[in-house]
Amino acid sequence: MFPLRDENASFLTPFGTWLLVAGNLLSWLLVQGLGSEPALSASVCEWGLIPGDLFGRLPVGSRIPMGPGLSCEIEGGHVLATPLTSMFLHGGWVHLIGNLWFLWVFGNNVEDALGRPRFLAFYLLTGIAAAATQTGAALVAGSRDLVIPMVGASGAISGVLAAYLVMFPRARVLTLIPIFILIRFVQLPASLFLVRPEHELAVFELGINRIGEMDILAAAYEPDCAIINNIGSAHIGMLGGTRQGIAAEKKKISSRFNGAQTLIVPEDDDFRDYLLSDVRGRGLCFGPRSQGGFGGARSLGLEGWELSYGGLSCRLALPGAHNLMNALAAIQAASLYGAAPEDVQKGLAAIRPLSGRSEFLRGRVSVVNDCYNANAESMFAAISFCDDAELSGRRIYVLGSMKELGDESPEAHRKLGLRAASSKADCLYFFGEEATAAYHAAKEASFPGALRHFTDFDALSAAFRRELREGDTVLLKASRSMALERLLDVIKDFGGTHVS
Repeated sequence: MFPLRDENASFLTPFGTWLLVAGNLLSWLLVQGLGSEPALSASVCEWGLIPGDLFGRLPVGSRIPMGPGLSCEIEGGHVLATPLTSMFLHGGWVHLIGNLWFLWVFGNNVEDALGRPRFLAFYLLTGIAAAATQTGAALVAGSRDLVIPMVGASGAISGVLAAYLVMFPRARVLTLIPIFILIRFVQLPASLFLVRPEHELAVFELGINRIGEMDILAAAYEPDCAIINNIGSAHIGMLGGTRQGIAAEKKKISSRFNGAQTLIVPEDDDFRDYLLSDVRGRGLCFGPRSQGGFGGARSLGLEGWELSYGGLSCRLALPGAHNLMNALAAIQAASLYGAAPEDVQKGLAAIRPLSGRSEFLRGRVSVVNDCYNANAESMFAAISFCDDAELSGRRIYVLGSMKELGDESPEAHRKLGLRAASSKADCLYFFGEEATAAYHAAKEASFPGALRHFTDFDALSAAFRRELREGDTVLLKASRSMALERLLDVIKDFGGTHVS
């Protein structure tokens, strides 16, 4: 597998990433002679990290073989700089291209999250830490490893990848997968690239937006336990145009089952029986009636839920009925692997909203940031839990286009407009070409509050800034490609530093 690009927008121009890529390329050209000999060996000898040289274990004048007819003479000098300089050297074209490609794909988002100065410092420090680890291992191993030069940005790149996976564990990465003589492209969770043989359990979110994509994902992951959390309308235009088509594609998550695996589906979904039919393995449902030990739940509004499980009171910091159902699905799966009520209580308490997913941010202006993705069902759910919340100030709902709905798009947006018009919102802002239908539906339904529609983000931002008042609660909801989270900067400027 080879990552090609991620679906994770960044908003800062990644000058730091470009600078690091340029520095490595210039070193390869000017110092290493594009990998030709003797420039390559000379650069490794002079600027690479040789553990024995760094710690004075090799006397001046010692010679280290570097290849046929080539050797490196230990001269001392600038040896203390080599933990840094070695990070900008490479052993060949494959080494160089591999490192810089991963930096190019993942570095921009880490730089965006950390800021340019901290990103550059982080890159250099993780590279030096990797060099220190390698050097320490060489000192422990003894004389043979003391003379092996270390070059490359792999340590620093590994640090960037680790930071990316911590910050964006659910980001989707378009990945090239060679299958014999065929080449397929599929989006995989970034965290897949960190799974190692010593890991006992790994949990992945498998999202699809193309017919046949689940076949590849099921073959790549071969899940022992799979959860289908709903059959909605997301990407319906790309998945056959009907919910039946979506159900057929999602059901393929069990296509690699051989009898030992478990499929878990929602108890009240109208495709439940279809999903469980002809599955080679165990079939279970999740929901209030299906989950043993579940004693009910009480909504805390935008603060989430308090629920009873196994006689214990548990807190879930995610609002909305759909998140309660997601928690029950997770409990059902965890119970298969021996999770006790105490484990469930601790696990639910540790959950925090991911950026853009049911994220509630308090401040002079509070925000429900749920703009990672959108379809008709999730739009209605977001409006409902904002309507149900006990709020003292105004409600402003900013609703953007729902993408990839195909022929269903006009009707889905019309229904969204009608639902929004009947909500408790004081102001409705629609954004995007597709959202035009929602705006007209809300207008025809005689929505009594402020009603606006924009296709230009700058115009939306300016009008939204003028609308804000202290005490407002804002719902941001749209498909990912609308990048509606850009309004967080407007809210931050108005309402303080609670949005970051």
